[in-house]
Amino acid sequence: MDNESRRYQNILVAVMILILGIDVLFVIAKALTDGAPAFVISFYQEYLNNKIFFIILEFLGMLSLLVDLIGRYELIHRKFRVLRLIGTALVCVFFLAKVFVLFIDSALLTD
Repeated sequence: MDNESRRYQNILVAVMILILGIDVLFVIAKALTDGAPAFVISFYQEYLNNKIFFIILEFLGMLSLLVDLIGRYELIHRKFRVLRLIGTALVCVFFLAKVFVLFIDSALLTD
C-alpha cells in the first residue's frame, strides 16, 4: 500500500472512531437523561439543536466508510478486515437507529 492510500485509510479510520464516539455519547445521553455527566447533556442538547446538520454529516461519513469497505476490501490488511467490517456495520446500525429515534421523537412531539 502506497503512502497516499495509507493516508486515506487513516482518515477513514479516524472518521469511524469519531462517528462511533458521537454515537456512544448519544446513547449515553438518551438512556441516562438524569445521571449523565454535564458535558454529555450539553453535547446532546447541541446535537438536538443541529440534528439535521449532524445527520447529513454522519450519513456522508457512513457512506464513505461503506463504499471504501466494499470497493477496497481486498486491499485492507488481513488483520484489520474484520475490525473494519464490524466498525462499519456498527456505524450503519447506529445511524439507522439514531435517525429512527430522532424522527420518532419529532413525530410524537408534533401532536
